[in-house]
Amino acid sequence: MWAAHLDDGHVIRMLKLNSTSLKSAVLGTCWHVLAAALLVFVPTALKIGVPIWSRSLEQAAPLAGLALAYMGTALILSTRLPIVRKIELRDVAVVGAPWFGISFFLLLVSNITYSRRLVFGTFLLATFLLVIFFVVSRIRWLLAGTMVAAIAFASTRIFSEQVSEQVSEQVSVDFIRTAFYDLRVSSYRNFVRQSKPGGGISRFGNHFLLATGDGRLYVLRWNWSDGTLKAEELPYRVPLNTDAYVADGGHNESWFRVADVLVQELPDTVRLFASHHLWKSSQGCFVIRVSVLEGRYDAILAGDNSLSWAPLYETSPCLPLKRYGGHSFAGHLMGGRLALLDEQQLLLTVGDQGFDGLNSETALSQEEAASYGKIILMEVDRGIARLYSGGHRNPQGLYVDVHGSIWSTEHGAQGGDELNLILQGANYGWPLVALGTNYDGEFFSPLSQRHDEHDEFEAPMFAWTPSIGISSLLGVEQDLFPIWHGDLLVSSLKDKALWRVRVRQERVLYVERIDIGESIRDLVEGGDGRLILWTDRGRIGRSGSKTWPGGLVTLEPARENLFARCTGCHPISEGGNPGIGPNLRGIVGKPVASSPSFDYSGALRDLGGKWTADRLDQFLLDPESFAPGTLMQMEGIADSTARAMLIDYLKKEE
Repeated sequence: MWAAHLDDGHVIRMLKLNSTSLKSAVLGTCWHVLAAALLVFVPTALKIGVPIWSRSLEQAAPLAGLALAYMGTALILSTRLPIVRKIELRDVAVVGAPWFGISFFLLLVSNITYSRRLVFGTFLLATFLLVIFFVVSRIRWLLAGTMVAAIAFASTRIFSEQVSEQVSEQVSVDFIRTAFYDLRVSSYRNFVRQSKPGGGISRFGNHFLLATGDGRLYVLRWNWSDGTLKAEELPYRVPLNTDAYVADGGHNESWFRVADVLVQELPDTVRLFASHHLWKSSQGCFVIRVSVLEGRYDAILAGDNSLSWAPLYETSPCLPLKRYGGHSFAGHLMGGRLALLDEQQLLLTVGDQGFDGLNSETALSQEEAASYGKIILMEVDRGIARLYSGGHRNPQGLYVDVHGSIWSTEHGAQGGDELNLILQGANYGWPLVALGTNYDGEFFSPLSQRHDEHDEFEAPMFAWTPSIGISSLLGVEQDLFPIWHGDLLVSSLKDKALWRVRVRQERVLYVERIDIGESIRDLVEGGDGRLILWTDRGRIGRSGSKTWPGGLVTLEPARENLFARCTGCHPISEGGNPGIGPNLRGIVGKPVASSPSFDYSGALRDLGGKWTADRLDQFLLDPESFAPGTLMQMEGIADSTARAMLIDYLKKEE
């Protein structure tokens, strides 16, 4: 019974020693948990601005692996060596080497694409924290306050980024006159935000799926009765590894982006295809990847976390950032548009990324072994791909019509934007022949010998000179615009317009420009025939907080093209002379029968008062009942919605 021989002083000293050890263990555990959190949160906030739990496994794994290596090293150093002697710097190196070595080895043998700079920087931070705690222990608790502040800052930035995305929509309505239709134009703002331009839109059941340039996915639901839009973000971020690209020295970050999204509805499941850049840190180069996510429609809407993206196709070769003469990344020339040829065949347009033989040593669009400057045909179930056509610069539009013909719109250089009918095996000439010039005003000599004929190359069906900044493309298939049925609609960025192209028997008869007033990235036709345009207004904000505010524009005929039925009698131009009927410019709010140069019927002259929206509604419903004896030759408009739209149009023309 040796304890009986201990005096009270020894017992008290032992209790104090045990209490001190327990306190040290608790404080040490808190430090290490804090350090592990620092390794994950701070790099996440500084490089990405989104929380670790909302990132893909590929993005999260490197930081999580380093945090685990830190904890393993700290556990051994805390429980083993202090019993023998004081811990030195070499002990941290010896114990940490296998833990961090395993972490690096797993990264090397995996297929994960990661940022070398981000991983190395986080490793240095982990080593620094271990040295501070175990070797330079006198200042570790001073540093703890800095760690808490850094984590608080990172968390604030992460969650402020999330909150800033929850913004309300704004809707405005306008009208555009075209050759055959007066269009009702509804514009939607501030329902999503993106940190870079790009992305695409596709039909998704009875709704629409939108992918932003930075990889967010939104389900868009319209209530067409009142025009309201509801946007719900899905948790499936497109696996765009911008963090790795930036950390490894990538510039022009806004060009490293998602190009398109496409929904394929199968009998039992839905496939989401997305085209995007992918940075390969271990090789120091980038590719364009098509990723696919497949699941039941209701599971995708519910955000089922068992669903994940899988790679379907990657371009080759992997390209360096720098080109000939020091030219850097030209991601805006990626193409990236997707279209289904049939249930199992998927088409992808791939731009030349600036490797055109003038700004690079080789012209990749003319090299059969390279994917760039091509249209690629993928067989989805078999996982194989082949070249479908070549000689392209930057094909940003792709549409397969009801007859199976493939159409593409392609950026020229300075001039020469093209509409092409795509034929299997055809070469469209870039850069050996072009309708435009280089941006310094010189021809593409000696690569481009001629600018007048395509000779042995496939010539475009139509070209825009000067360039309109061509973007996407679709064909009108529904019956909401019956006169447009079968026409192609070509969107533009620079020109901020929609171009209607009348094609018959594979020949362009004419084009009509429709002014939209916004840069159009993509467009889609709804099941009811409405046209949905995905737009952007350019970059805004100070450095470090730039956003590209995306917008949506919907187009539909002003109900039955109502005012077109009025223009035969009533002018509406500023100062226009009366026709068979009076000028209706600014009619809402004016006194009845107030046009001085028009001879009104006695029925209207005796009516008195002003034209309000309610009085106009009654008149349009039944002119004779509202003003018996009127000379107005119209039976009236029974549809209340149509009357409201016509009155709304007249208000806009004030």
